[in-house]
Parts: sequence; C-alpha cells; structure tokens
Amino acid sequence: MKVAKAGAHRMRLKTDAEREKPYVYRIPEALKDKVDEQIDELLALDLLEKSDAEIACPIVCVNKKDSSMRLCVDYRALNTVTVPDDFPVEGALI
Repeated sequence: MKVAKAGAHRMRLKTDAEREKPYVYRIPEALKDKVDEQIDELLALDLLEKSDAEIACPIVCVNKKDSSMRLCVDYRALNTVTVPDDFPVEGALI
C-alpha cells in the first residue's frame, strides 16, 4: 500500500450547519471478512483511527479490475459542513 507524505491537517466545521445522519451502506456478507482485514491493516499502519466524532462517513466496497476490493469513503455529508480552506493543503498533489 502506498502512503502519501502529507502533513497533519485540521478540518474546520461550520458551527451553524445542520448535521444529518448519513446513510449507511450495507456490506455484503461475503465481503465482511475482507472489509475487516482492510480496516485492521489501516489501523495497524496508523492510517485510520477509531473515533467517536459526531459525524460519520459510510464506506463503500468497490471492485477493482483485478477482482480485488477497494474501500472507499463517501464524504459528501462531511463536505457540506466543512469550512473550505483558503489555501492548498500542504503536501497535496495539484
């Protein structure tokens, strides 16, 4: 797994924004073990951390061309309540 070398980033949320509970996509029973494996790997690499944040974003399983699976995150609900940065994120590819 390739890891981006970006610095720490802090997101600001709109204080007056209404926070909706996001839709949670069902994970097919046949993929649950693969999802758990990928989550465990990301936790071990410190690329993912457990959270009790008030906003949660659902994951989506996407099949890759080589028939392996990719975990994707649907950030649309978070994007609606995020204050945009006035400058590019440090280390981001443009």
